[in-house]
Amino acid sequence: MKKFNSSALTHKRADVIRAAEEHGAVIQLKRTNGEVSKEFVLITKEEFIELDTGFDANCEPRVYPEDF
Repeated sequence: MKKFNSSALTHKRADVIRAAEEHGAVIQLKRTNGEVSKEFVLITKEEFIELDTGFDANCEPRVYPEDF
């Protein structure tokens, strides 16, 4: 997965989306000193569903809404 600064969502959004479609993308939110405070993973919905265990927190089968 390629890593991007959060500002890339504004300035390089096509690159971020392209990377997310191909292999996923990591968006890093950094403090002013450059330290990473949070990271967000951007993947396709299909990849997310493949990674999902299929069960919710109560061990019940997960059901996705049709408009998910």
